[in-house]
Amino acid sequence: MMNCDFRNYWYLTGNTSFLFQSLKKQKYDIEKIRTMQTLELEEVEFSEYDVSNLRLLPLLYQTGYLSIKTHCDNTYTLGYPNKEVEESFSLQSSYYYSSSGFDDTSIIYSNLIKAIRVNDIPKLIENLKVYYANVNYELVANNEKSYHLIFDLIFKNLAFKLATEVRTNKGRIDAVIETEKYIYIFEFKYNQTAEIAIRQIKEKEYYQKYLLGNKEIVLVGINFNGEKKQIDEFLIEEV
Repeated sequence: MMNCDFRNYWYLTGNTSFLFQSLKKQKYDIEKIRTMQTLELEEVEFSEYDVSNLRLLPLLYQTGYLSIKTHCDNTYTLGYPNKEVEESFSLQSSYYYSSSGFDDTSIIYSNLIKAIRVNDIPKLIENLKVYYANVNYELVANNEKSYHLIFDLIFKNLAFKLATEVRTNKGRIDAVIETEKYIYIFEFKYNQTAEIAIRQIKEKEYYQKYLLGNKEIVLVGINFNGEKKQIDEFLIEEV
């Protein structure tokens, strides 16, 4: 209050390296992290603290990343205590999924921000490919959803307005990123083609709901190659 500045002070007060080392050691997968808002835990599990084999949910509760939302009998529902903690955990998780190191991942994030701001999609894809190349293959399932979730995890931390699974009258958009000047509509495919992704956006007219705005609309189709575990195609069109 003395500085008249809102910042993530809670996160800055603690060292969380042990927690995320545990996540990495136990290969906690991306889908579990995305469902942290509604987790159930039995009462007895709060007292299970074997140092040689720490369970992650009690550890997340003890470190403050999760709090008790409701309870019924001996079952407790856990969730993030607030948005600040959720964003902190999401940011650190995105660093944890990359083996390139904190500094290199920060560079990737900086490049992604610059690319989005100036509508440089090739540069965006180039940096996404570097990030995906550093993801531990054991942490990602062989399906579109896993790669989509990692995309969400990255962009959730980049100070842009991100919406996923956006419903329209004809279907659901995989992801929408909005800046002051642009609206990016992303469609992801797995072991198909970027052309199929772009075609789906146009055939289902996902862009229609954004036509009355004063922003440029950019359509991006991305295909993930399951064998290579990487983006292998992308296409761009502007409305």
